[in-house]
Order: sequence, then C-alpha cells, then structure tokens
Amino acid sequence: MRFDRLAGKFSIAVILLFVSSFVYGNTSPVGSPAEVNGVLHVHGTNLCNQYGMPIQLRGVSTHGLQWFPTCYTNGKSINALAQSWHGDVLRAVMYIEEQGYLTNPASFRKMIDNIVDTCKAAGIYCIIDWHVHWPGNPMADIDSAVSFWTYMSNKHKADPVLYEICNEPSNADANGNAGTYTNWSTIKTYADSIIHVIRRNDTNTVVLVGTPSWSTLGLSTNSNGSDMHDIENNKLIDKNAMYVFHFYANHHYFSDSINAVASRLPLFCTEWAASSYTTDSQNDSAAAQVWINIMAKHKIGWCYFDFSDGANDIMSMFKSGTCPSGSYAVDGGNLTSTGKLVNYWMNNPPDSFPVPVTQCLARNDKNNSNVALSMKGKEISLVYANPSRAFGTISLYSALGVKVFESRAILGAGMHTVKINARSLRSGVYVLRLVIGETAVTRNFVLP
Repeated sequence: MRFDRLAGKFSIAVILLFVSSFVYGNTSPVGSPAEVNGVLHVHGTNLCNQYGMPIQLRGVSTHGLQWFPTCYTNGKSINALAQSWHGDVLRAVMYIEEQGYLTNPASFRKMIDNIVDTCKAAGIYCIIDWHVHWPGNPMADIDSAVSFWTYMSNKHKADPVLYEICNEPSNADANGNAGTYTNWSTIKTYADSIIHVIRRNDTNTVVLVGTPSWSTLGLSTNSNGSDMHDIENNKLIDKNAMYVFHFYANHHYFSDSINAVASRLPLFCTEWAASSYTTDSQNDSAAAQVWINIMAKHKIGWCYFDFSDGANDIMSMFKSGTCPSGSYAVDGGNLTSTGKLVNYWMNNPPDSFPVPVTQCLARNDKNNSNVALSMKGKEISLVYANPSRAFGTISLYSALGVKVFESRAILGAGMHTVKINARSLRSGVYVLRLVIGETAVTRNFVLP
C-alpha cells in the first residue's frame, strides 16, 4: 500500500526503538503535551521532559478563581485551551486572602481538584498557584500553606501538575499598602519549609518559587540586581525547583537582565502580559515580542494573564459575557484582540517537543516485535508481519491528538510495507497507530 496524502519534512533516516517510560498514573490522551512529555524535572537551567530533553511549555493563567469561577468550572474553557488554542499548560490562580482560599478552604480545594482533573483529561499540565498577593510576605499564612500543600502533594502527586508555592512576594500589607520589603532570605526560608512538606508525599513534581518584588527577581525595585545576586548565592535546597519571574511588557524593562540570568538559574514565567499591570493600559506587542524571543531562546515556560472574560480589561482574552455558556474556541467569535495575540504567540512557532530520534513509546504490542517504523527523505515506512487475512487501519495523529491521516484496507497474510509520502506537516511529535484485527500497535515519533 502507498499513501501520498500527507506531507512533512524529513531530513534524516531513523529507526525508532522501544523504550519504557515514567508516565502519570492516569494517562492523558495519546499525543497530548502531558502524554508526550510525561513527568517533568529540572536539569541545570532547563525544565526537561521524561526523556531528559529541555522543553518550553506555553499556556495561560486564569484570573482569581473567586472572581471568575464560571470561566473554569464546567471544563469547556480548559478543553478549548487544549484542543483549539493548542496550549500546553493552565495556571490555576487561587488567592489566599482577598475573598479567596481562607474564606472556604474545602470549597477551593475542591475547585482546584476539578481543574486538575480537567487538565489531565485534556492532556495539558496544570500549575497549582498558591497566590501570595496581599499580604506579600508568604510567612503570613504559612500554617494554611502547610495544610494546603500537604493535601495537594498527596492528592495530585501522580497528576500532570507543577506546584507554585508563592505567587508574588512583595512589600504589600493585607490592604495592599506598602509595608516591609520581603527579601530573598525570607522567601527561601518559607520555600525550603514548604518544599520539605511537599516532598514527604511527592518526590517528583517540579516546584515553582516566587521571587522578591512581585516576582521580578527583585529587578522592579532594585535594578542593580542585588536581589538576583542574593538568589544566585543562596539557592533553594531542592534541585527540582525553578525560580519565578513575572513581567508586564508595557511597564517592565529588565528583559536584558532576565536574558543574562537565564543561563545561570532555572526560570519559569507564570504570569505576563503585553500591557502594563493596570486594566486600562495598552498592549505593546513589539516589547512583548522581545520577551517572547528571550523565553523561546532559553526554553522558559510561560503563562499569559488572563484567561477570563473581565469587562473593560485589556488583559482578558475573552469578551465580557463569554463565561460560562459562550464558545472559548479560537474561531468561536469571543476572543478579544488580546486573546487573538496570545493564540498567535502560543502557536508561532508550533510546539515541537523533543523525543530522541532513536526512541519511541510502544503500547499494546508486547508480542508484536515484527513491526518497524523508519523515515527516509520525505517518506515514512512502516514494515510489519500480518499472520492472517484481516481488516487493518493506519492512523496518524498530531501531538494534540488531532487525526491528520487514516487509511483502511483488507490485508492478506505476510509481510507488508506501508509508505506515507509527506510534504507539508509541521515539525513536532506525531503518533502512528496500526490496528489489525484485534491487535493495536502505536508509535510516537518526531518530525525534525
């Protein structure tokens, strides 16, 4: 059989071998970001996937769950983020005070549980955000933090999550007014304690730690980099942790400093926007692109703020009134100009999660070693042995689970070679699935 419908760019020939992998307890959809990358870890300055290869996650941050619950509780927006927006990660913003967690801990824990479950089912990662805001000293609510992270690290240790344990340490008091500056020494004391609590239950999940002056590594207050140097000279005890920075492109101008320190510290940008931090500002796309380029260069993961339908808010990605019953899809007519920008930035360039070209995952085919997948030039070759006449289906899926090719035929007994000629597929991870009778063989492979 020969198929010429697909297109792709292949520059090397490679045989894909079988390997075992460390995956989450409840499997995400085949080809999805969480399934392809598996359990994440920090190596050097990079966030790495299950193969030990650096990756960049791109996605969105919710607004406060207490203010926009209908945007996230029915699962529609999260499914759209995964399937229509092609996002990799959702950050679930759970304020502690300001009408947040402390008003009803059980209710907010349940909300986070539901969001994590929805993300897992959609195949994307979820950042659980303990949203330190007012007051800006994370030690102010440390007892509640211990209780919360004890629960979360036990409940979600086998799920595709990251733990953000203090959003934006700052000098803000409980009313948002200026108070005592929260320095790195205080943050580190808090972080080392909370990470110790987490590691009692969960030894694998990556932890994200906020930094001084609203998580700017102190640069929005001390532009001389003194806080940043404090961090470098007094790092977190846990090596599977990353340092958080935030920026608003129309207000913060320390991208050069981030570009420099990214080669020395593992960073994750859990919150950013092209505007200033006020709702009535304007997007500065040119300034944002500078930041985007830096994050792409260093494979720094990011979440754009905010994935909500806030009225008269330049940062909101959906038009007012979209939640809860409107369409969240890219082509649903409800994206704001900001939403359209974010979708563009999230997909240009498209995801290309690295999988070693000498490896793939094999599922449901322990007794089917007579199957080989190879690539040469612009051609995919699948060679397999069929023991008896049977109906067969060959399907090809993108990393987001979208079927891009399928062919069906009656196959006779003997050896078969299937060739798929490709010319226009984007680089990235794909999944080829062969079903003959009741036997299924799946191969994940990467198109360079």
